[in-house]
Amino acid sequence: MKALVTGGNGPVGSHIVDLLISKGYEVRILGTLANEAQFLGKNLINKKAELLKGNIVNLSDVEKAIEGVDLVFHQAALTRFASETAKYYEINAVGTANIFDAIKRKNAKIKKVIFASTTSVYGEGKYLCEEHGFQYPDPRPISQLEKKDWELKCEKCNKNMKPVPTDEASLLKPTSPYAQTKIAGEWITLSASAALKIPVVVLRTPLIYGEREYKRVFQMFANSLYNGKEITLNEDGNQLRDCLHM
Repeated sequence: MKALVTGGNGPVGSHIVDLLISKGYEVRILGTLANEAQFLGKNLINKKAELLKGNIVNLSDVEKAIEGVDLVFHQAALTRFASETAKYYEINAVGTANIFDAIKRKNAKIKKVIFASTTSVYGEGKYLCEEHGFQYPDPRPISQLEKKDWELKCEKCNKNMKPVPTDEASLLKPTSPYAQTKIAGEWITLSASAALKIPVVVLRTPLIYGEREYKRVFQMFANSLYNGKEITLNEDGNQLRDCLHM
């Protein structure tokens, strides 16, 4: 079988490419080497994979990439902090729509699409007030942060709440353009699945880190420790974050 991995030259996509090739798949990568982070990804490309340089925002590029493949792993996305909100919608929403438009226009016989989403769609996540139960709080107001009060408060009694595991059925509260456009990508994927009768999987992964990442927080911490420098932690250092190593 043949698989297309969009963003297959990136830190996560390259792992998927390596695993697929190890299992005997033919693999095509659709990726762009337009910026420094992606240029670093050039060294991550498995030599047994086919590299198609292109951009998911260009439908013609996606149409070329989709030809002759059985599976699609859609990893390409704008994840870094960008000054232009529209860029997130162009790449993460329109780029995802192009995948399915290309499938329809080419009448491609795709057996499954795996879409990479994020736990950021849950916003602050799920919290528990011992008196008033589970809640899904909004981001902390500036007035609270100015007082250096870092905890999430119950909306009824204003007491500190306890963070609990955020399950899949939790309330969606995407507060960033990245999270909002990942939700849009999910909806595009699920609706296209019904219309085109293609099985899909949506994966909401937490913060991913590993040796192939570029200028992420764990690499910054490790570099500081290695060079005998202090690590800067914002707020009180007691915040929690789910992480996934790759």
